[in-house]
Amino acid sequence: MRTFVRENSLSLFSGLIFVISLVGQSLVGWHQFNATQTAEHFDAIRWST
Repeated sequence: MRTFVRENSLSLFSGLIFVISLVGQSLVGWHQFNATQTAEHFDAIRWST
């Protein structure tokens, strides 16, 4: 296991950064969408839907 992590650390780090940025963009987009919906007097949505 330790050898696997050491040999693939760059790929694992890049994948982790990708997943973190994808989730971050999703949360920011969700927040922006709900702000627009609220300003126009529509219902907000949950992030998990």
